Amino acid sequence: MEPYKEKLIKEYWETVEKINSLSKSLENEDDFKKTSGEDGFNFAQKRLTALENYRDVLSAQIETFEPILDCHYPDDYDDGKDCKMIDRDTIIRQAVGNILREMFRKSQPSGDYDEYVRKLNEGEIKEEPGSEIYKRHYLSREEYEYIVDKYVDAYGMRDKWNDYFDILIDFLGPSGKKEVSVKEDDFPSRREYCNLPEMVEIFKEKIKKFNLNEEQTTKLAEDLNNAVLERVNECREFYNHDREEHAFRFTVGLMCPSPTCNKEEVKKYWAKQGANIEIVEHDPETFWEKDYYGNED
Repeated sequence: MEPYKEKLIKEYWETVEKINSLSKSLENEDDFKKTSGEDGFNFAQKRLTALENYRDVLSAQIETFEPILDCHYPDDYDDGKDCKMIDRDTIIRQAVGNILREMFRKSQPSGDYDEYVRKLNEGEIKEEPGSEIYKRHYLSREEYEYIVDKYVDAYGMRDKWNDYFDILIDFLGPSGKKEVSVKEDDFPSRREYCNLPEMVEIFKEKIKKFNLNEEQTTKLAEDLNNAVLERVNECREFYNHDREEHAFRFTVGLMCPSPTCNKEEVKKYWAKQGANIEIVEHDPETFWEKDYYGNED
């Protein structure tokens, strides 16, 4: 088994144990609040939710393994140059390699990730505990999220599942429209859009044949409409989605040596090398805007 997959599975079961332990502690709410208070109980619930989400991400990563890019093992480094046939997995692997290059280029001090990997593979340098590459370069949390979001969008990994369901629900309600062709004398036909009746109004029309009074008709139509929306939302929640985006974020954030957001750790490392570096905080949306639009390197 790949070392990386072993690590994923180990992490998964450790997370499951934490979930089981915390769930058991939260079973008796009153006892828990006596020892930890209301705030402690609320924090524990949030912690449980976070652990459950992390477990799901690990599960998806294991299920779709092999990993996007195993950055902890330099021999597996893949820049895509030897790929004979392009496929989605290759594109995402390249995205991981490219985002690491960009993160280190924009970190403080700026770094060359490709050169680092080359030297590491050829034995020119050896990474010692405490001086790993990601500990030598600073990238703020805001800058990190900004770059990841840019790559998620650029490589088409942004999950649209909930957006599509929101569109469907709106379409069943007041936002439903259809295209019609309008023909007027001596003029070519033109396309227009007309509003569709809401589903609740359609139900009312169908129910009229049962000769119910207005209140009963309205109540039944609303109940039927709510039942349809409930089933739509059940479908939304039932199927797994956004795995690609989750896997990408998970790989870049936890599996790869992306630059640290610990400013003091970076300063401490370079101070030991005899260099007192200055780190300047940037607003990525304004500081890098020209870079992304190609006006400035």
